[in-house]
Amino acid sequence: MRYFQAGADAVESLSFTPNGESLVCVDADREQQLHKHRAVHWLSARTGEQQRTLNLREEAWFRSISYAADCHETGQAYVSPNGLWVAVQRYIGDPVLLDLWYAKTGEWREIDLGEHWFVVEGVCFSANSDLMIFACGTDGGGTRELGRLDLQSEQEVPAIDFPGYSARQLQLTQDGQRLAALTYGSVFTTRISSWTAGEVNWTKLDLEISDSASLRFSPDGKELAIVDGPQLFFWDCESGAVVKRVIEGDGINDLAYSPDGRLHALGYEDGTVILQERETGREVKRYDWKIGRVASVAFAPDGMTIAAGGDDGRGVRWDVDA
Repeated sequence: MRYFQAGADAVESLSFTPNGESLVCVDADREQQLHKHRAVHWLSARTGEQQRTLNLREEAWFRSISYAADCHETGQAYVSPNGLWVAVQRYIGDPVLLDLWYAKTGEWREIDLGEHWFVVEGVCFSANSDLMIFACGTDGGGTRELGRLDLQSEQEVPAIDFPGYSARQLQLTQDGQRLAALTYGSVFTTRISSWTAGEVNWTKLDLEISDSASLRFSPDGKELAIVDGPQLFFWDCESGAVVKRVIEGDGINDLAYSPDGRLHALGYEDGTVILQERETGREVKRYDWKIGRVASVAFAPDGMTIAAGGDDGRGVRWDVDA
């Protein structure tokens, strides 16, 4: 077990890079709101030492973005799985715009939302980090389209229509064949292979979930977990069946699947991390590393290590013994 210091504020999200060598952590401003992100940190997964930090309001951003002088608030930061791309929401009054940073060049660019849209909500990347999808629309009208950007060519891909209201979180399966969108009280999913002639077939799940719910796909893409405080929903992507589990405790902030799909790691509001069997929900191990509220958990690619981020900038990584 080894502690690390990612930053001064809550480690709101963390992930291992595909080679398992780095941990990428996003910190949030605890004094404001947790979805207001301040910096991204790259750490050695082995030692916890800082490799790089990106201040989301750095001078390079101010010099590169046309509306920087009018922007007084940063929203969420989304990091690609390979850790090379960072997309950041920017608030300018009602508009919520999107900037993209590339690690290899250190350069920022503005994302073109199109002629009619001026609000960005959820953002996600493909597992191989070659595609970014972002929800765009208007302040009063909610999400109208899902924009797509090919990150290899940095060229736009035709957007797709979205049938729900306010796609505030997006998730792709690892094989890139299924997309899920979380709205207020609903989840929409679609198979990419079902898109024909510009038409997209969506499945809607109506669930009693709060505004703080979150989505996670299983590694094989066959199951979608919806995390909402003390309750978990598991949707079978093939049969459409939904299983609900109610968990004891102060509520769950994050869930991570082990790479083989056998286990879940659950990060709790009370500071504990629990390992449970995916199939049965049986508790396998319980940890309390004294890092405060656990906002984020992640498995290393080899499945042998877990990392968790706390609310004071500290995190911990440890070997799985289950």
